[in-house]
Amino acid sequence: MKQKSGRRAYYHLRVKNSGRSPAFNCRIRINFHDLGGTEKFGISGKWDRGSQPFVYQRVPVKWCKDGTIKSENTETPNDFLIPISESIDLYPSDDPESFGLIVKYNDDPDCYGFSAWGYLRFGLGHRIPEWRLPQGEHFAKVTLTYSSGSTGRKFSKEFKVDNLGRELDSVEISDVKK
Repeated sequence: MKQKSGRRAYYHLRVKNSGRSPAFNCRIRINFHDLGGTEKFGISGKWDRGSQPFVYQRVPVKWCKDGTIKSENTETPNDFLIPISESIDLYPSDDPESFGLIVKYNDDPDCYGFSAWGYLRFGLGHRIPEWRLPQGEHFAKVTLTYSSGSTGRKFSKEFKVDNLGRELDSVEISDVKK
């Protein structure tokens, strides 16, 4: 699933609970590696349903001669909100839930892993140098951990990420069959 937003596109994957029991405290871990299996980096996934780690507030910017105060809305990043966006409960009857995998900028040969922690890197947008995926073939191992009953469980799936060019739609994500 791809979501375009102006000069960038977010690529998402979906998770559906096909079982009969709820999966509680579902968390995503994404490990990117090359064809040979050498890990490039790992990040925590952000569920789309989870909030962005910002608090919106009015901030005074100017005292006016008439005694009024001019203020503006600002976004203040708050890392305490990140864990909220990294965990959800999945019920069997629910629609699939999606999470961000990568972000691609227009006219940029690279794409980047996507995580809520990227919001805290000022001035970079989501272009985190350590999470850079240059043009070419990459692999993402997505691991879902969750609680079911009194036990912790884990499920992993591998995806191929082909970064083919500089355009927003130049990324292809496919399931790696094993």
